[in-house]
Amino acid sequence: MRSTLNLNSEKKSTNHQLRHEQKQNWKVALYFFFIIVLGTLLSKGSIHAGFLLDDLIQRRVYLTHNLQLSLLRAFSFIDGSNLGWLIERGQIPWWSHVDLKISFFRPVTALTHYLDYVYWPKSSELMHLQSILWFLIVCSLVLFYYEKIFRSWKTALVAAFLFTADFNHYSPIAWLADRNRLIALFFGLLTLLTHRMWVNSSKSFYRFLALFLFFTTLLSAESGVAVLGFIVFYSVLLKRSDIKKLSLMVLDYIVVFIFWLVIYAALGYGVANTGLYINPVADPVRYLGLIIERIPILFIEQWLKPSMFVPRNLWSWPDPSLYSLIEAPDKYLYWTASIAAIFVLWKALHRILRKDEVAQYFIVSTFIALFFASTTKIIDGRLLIFVGLGTSGLVAQLLVLFFGKKKKQFTYFSICILILSVVLQGILSPIRLYNSMVQKYSFSDELEILTDFEKNAEGRSQFVINSPSMHYVAYAPFVRNSGSSTSAQYLVPGYNPILVKRVDENALQITILEKPEVKSYFNKLDPKKLYEDLELTFNKSDFPTEVSNFRVRNFYVEVLKSHNKSDSKIINFKFDEKLSSKSYIWYRWDWKKRKYEIFTIPKVGEEVIISAPN
Repeated sequence: MRSTLNLNSEKKSTNHQLRHEQKQNWKVALYFFFIIVLGTLLSKGSIHAGFLLDDLIQRRVYLTHNLQLSLLRAFSFIDGSNLGWLIERGQIPWWSHVDLKISFFRPVTALTHYLDYVYWPKSSELMHLQSILWFLIVCSLVLFYYEKIFRSWKTALVAAFLFTADFNHYSPIAWLADRNRLIALFFGLLTLLTHRMWVNSSKSFYRFLALFLFFTTLLSAESGVAVLGFIVFYSVLLKRSDIKKLSLMVLDYIVVFIFWLVIYAALGYGVANTGLYINPVADPVRYLGLIIERIPILFIEQWLKPSMFVPRNLWSWPDPSLYSLIEAPDKYLYWTASIAAIFVLWKALHRILRKDEVAQYFIVSTFIALFFASTTKIIDGRLLIFVGLGTSGLVAQLLVLFFGKKKKQFTYFSICILILSVVLQGILSPIRLYNSMVQKYSFSDELEILTDFEKNAEGRSQFVINSPSMHYVAYAPFVRNSGSSTSAQYLVPGYNPILVKRVDENALQITILEKPEVKSYFNKLDPKKLYEDLELTFNKSDFPTEVSNFRVRNFYVEVLKSHNKSDSKIINFKFDEKLSSKSYIWYRWDWKKRKYEIFTIPKVGEEVIISAPN
C-alpha cells in the first residue's frame, strides 16, 4: 500500500514537472515570437530602400556571376590595380594619393550578396528581405545569448527588446552594403555561445569550433574583432577562470587574429593614405588619438542617442555623425560635454555596478567594442552594433537590480538616469527606427543632378572647373548604369572660392582661395567643412601638399604652391588642345542653383572668380 502511494506521488510529481516544463517552453517560444514580430515591424520598411552608394559599385561585380571575383573584389573599392584607371576615367580625382587604398576582405558577407545576384539579380526587394531575415536571426540569437548570461528568460527578453529596438541598427538593415555588420554579429554571437561551452566543458571540439567561428566572424567584417572583448571578459568576470587557463584561451584567439591579419595583408587588402579610414596596425599613434577623441562621443550616441532629436540639415550639434565636420570650438565643447555626461552616468551608477559581475561584464565589453568602432572618419551609429550588445544588456541588468534586492542602493538621481535610459532606448529609439525605415530616401536623384550634364556630351571631352563632391561623383556612372563609360574630368574641389585665369591658348591657372572658417558655438554646419572632409576619402590631406606634376588623360597638372594649409593653392593645367576647341566642353557647378552650368573660358590674361558654398 505504501509502495502504491509512493508511485502515485512520484507520478503526480513527474506530471507536474512536465506541465511546468511545457508551460516554460511555451513562454520561451512566445518570447522568441515577440522578438521576431518586433524586428519585422521595425525593419519591414527597408524592403523598398533600393540600391544606395556602395551597392551601385558592388552590383557590377556581382552581376558578373563570377564567384571568385565576387568573394575577392566586391568590397575592394580602390587599390593599385584600378587606381590609375579610375583617375583616367574621372571617377576619382587626379589629386588622389598615388598609393591610395580602400580595400576590404569580407568573403563570407560577399557570398550572401553573390547568392542574391544568382537567384534574384533584378529584385532589390528580395535582397533587402535577406538582410531583414539576417536581422531577425541575429535578434533571436541575441535573446538566446542574453539568457545564457542572465540565466533568466524574462531579463533576456528585456535586453533583447532593447537591442532589437536600437535606432543605430538602421544602416545595417536598410543598406545592403552594410549587411556585413549583421553577418559579423551573427557569427560573433555563435562564437560567444561556443566559447561558453568550451569554458564549461574544456572539450577540444568546442575549442576548435569557437576558433573557427571567430575566424569566420573576421571574414565577415573587420568590426567582428570586437567580439574579443566579450570573450575575454566573460572568462574574467563571469567564470573567474584561472590565469593559466584564461591566458591559453586568449592566446588561441590571438593566434587566429594574427593569422587573419597575415592573410589580409598578403592578399593586398587594407586601407592606406585615406582620411576616411585608419589602419590601427599601420598608424597606431593616430589611432590612439582617435580613440581618446571618439570613444566618449560614440558612447553617448549609443546610450543617449542625441542624433534622434536634432535635424541634420539644421544644426551641427549635437549629432555625432557630423562631429568630424564641425569646427574646433564646437568639437571641444561636444567632447567636453560627452565626458561630463559619462561622468554623470558613472556618478549615478558606480555604487550599483561595482559589485555586480554581470553589469561589469557588459560595461567593460562595451568600452572594448568602442575601441574597434573608432577607425573611421565619420562617426556614425552604424559602427555601434557590437556596442549595442553591451549597453542593452547593461540597462536590462540595471532594471533587474532595481526591481530586485539592490533597490535600496538606487538614489533618486540614479533612478532618474535609469528612467531616462529606458525612455530613450526602449520607447523613443524604436519609434525613430520605424520612422526611418518607412521614409524612402535614395542618393540616386542627387547623383543624377551631379552628372546630368554628361547626357549631352556628344562625344566631346568634358571638364568641370569646380567639383561639387568627388565623394558622390564616384558613384555617378553606376547610377546612370554606365559604369564602363568615361566620365568628366574635375579640375579642383569646389568647397573654397577659386580664381580661374587663362594663361595662354592651352593653359589655365586655378588658385584655390582660403575661405574664412566659421568659429562660433552651436553654429549651423559649415558646408565648406562638410565637402572638404568628404574629399579626404581620396587623400589624407584634402589636396596635394607638395609641388608636383601629373599627367591625366588629356592634360598636364602642375601644383605650384600647397605647402601650408593657410596658403592659397595654385595649380596650372596644360591641355592637349586649345581651350576653345570644339572637342572640349566646359562646366562649372553653381552652388546656389545646385546644378551645372556652361562655363565660358576667359580670354588670355583674364580672370574669373567662382564662389564657394555658403
